[in-house]
Amino acid sequence: MLSRALKSSSHSLSRSLQASIRSRGQTYATTTEGPKFKEEGFSSSVWTFALVAVVGTLALAKHADYVTEGGEKEHPLTTYLREGMPEEGKLKSNEAKHLKETERAAKLNLLQANHQSAKMHLMVYPEKMDLANPFMVPVGSQVDMSDVKVRTDWR
Repeated sequence: MLSRALKSSSHSLSRSLQASIRSRGQTYATTTEGPKFKEEGFSSSVWTFALVAVVGTLALAKHADYVTEGGEKEHPLTTYLREGMPEEGKLKSNEAKHLKETERAAKLNLLQANHQSAKMHLMVYPEKMDLANPFMVPVGSQVDMSDVKVRTDWR
């Protein structure tokens, strides 16, 4: 019964896979049919854009040479960019301020990196603190010697 159910499910699976392949329009490597592409030549749009880019670059170069009068004057684009830039003194002061802040941060990082916290000594047997030193105990202070009789005769 189980084998019959597995056979029917695998059969329906293969049928659905074949249907999905047909619906997507996929072809196998052995078939001669395939997607049709346009013929490409020197009349395609890529070559047109390349020709326009080359002609535009040459025109801009000639225009720049004309504007600067053969390199004797400064180009207007350079002048415009220079006006938008901040002054050199202001840039150097900003750099110096940033350098000082960076040095301060580096010193703080170095201080934190070299910092070592105090070592913790955990006592294994804290009850040892309540015990007295055995070498400082006077003789007889720990033993009840009230019933001891001293012998005076030795034989």
